[in-house]
This record gives sequence, structure tokens and C-alpha cells, in this order.
Amino acid sequence: MRGIGGLVIVVVLGIAALAILGRSGGAKAPTPDAFLNATTLDAALQRSPEENRPVLVFATADWCGPCQAFKRGALADASVEQLIKGATIPVYADVTGPDRVSMDAAQRLRIGPIPALVLVWNGQEIARHEGNTSATALRQWLETGLANARPN
Repeated sequence: MRGIGGLVIVVVLGIAALAILGRSGGAKAPTPDAFLNATTLDAALQRSPEENRPVLVFATADWCGPCQAFKRGALADASVEQLIKGATIPVYADVTGPDRVSMDAAQRLRIGPIPALVLVWNGQEIARHEGNTSATALRQWLETGLANARPN
């Protein structure tokens, strides 16, 4: 009886691990194309008024399953990518590694739950999105936030 009970526990734990990996997207996802040429928060804030574009900060971590799913899903959508590249100055804040600049950006923007997107205009946060979402919902969130980013 003990042998069967132990086997059942191992099988249940294995199924749970597969379910978690399946939900999280498994291994680390690549950096979304829209953020490949991202800059630092300070550089983006300096460029923002000159280019008349708000700053979009994406906070993520390698160990974060929902972050990996978000990178593979909504942030990989071509229409979302085009909107980010064309209308914002992207900042990629990977809070996983030793990059102190990313950690400082996350702290300055009071990043809590990740994944998180923060839209900044004139040095002020105008929109925040936390968690994974669909490409359609993300595009709507971006469009609404961008509509609030108007020159003074």
C-alpha cells in the first residue's frame, strides 16, 4: 500500500509541475521585439519631451511564469509591437539580474506585481497594467493611455 501511495503522490506532483509550466510558458521567453532596442528610464525620460512620445516601462523577471507567457503572447503580437515602437519610448526593466539600472527603474516606479507596464508622460505615471492579458486588451490599454498623453 505504501508503494502505491508514494507513486500516486509522485504522479500528482508531476502533473502539477506540468500544469504550472504549461501555464507559465515554460522556459525563459525572448525579449519582445518592441523592447530589443530599449533604453534606460533616465534616457527615455530625457528623450520623451523632445520626441513628444511617452515612456513605456516593461517590468519583468526570468523566474516569473506570467511574464514569460506575456512576452510570448500579447507582447509578441505584431499590432502591439508596432504601437509600442511607433508611439512610445520603450524601457525594459528586467528585475531578475544584476542590472542595477533596471532595479532602480522598478523601485522608482513602485513596481509591485509583475509583469507590469507603466506609461509615463511628463515624468508622471498616466497608466499602469499589471499581469498577463490578451493582445486585444493590451492594445486597448495602450491606446487609452496614449490618448491621455497630450502635449501641455
